[in-house]
Amino acid sequence: MPDKKVLHELRAIRKDLQRVKAAMEDMIMTDQEYKEFKQSMRDFREGKSVSHEEVMRAHARRRVR
Repeated sequence: MPDKKVLHELRAIRKDLQRVKAAMEDMIMTDQEYKEFKQSMRDFREGKSVSHEEVMRAHARRRVR
């Protein structure tokens, strides 16, 4: 009996995670986007780039498209 209850709970958790992921799809970065973001932050720290706000605005504009 407890095994069935555990399986039921795991299925419920999986459904919840799928719902959260679907609702946050526009906020989740792909691996490539994450690499670009990290590189832009490195560039900024080294003085090679624009401000953090500019980086975030550019990232937000890209996500809208």
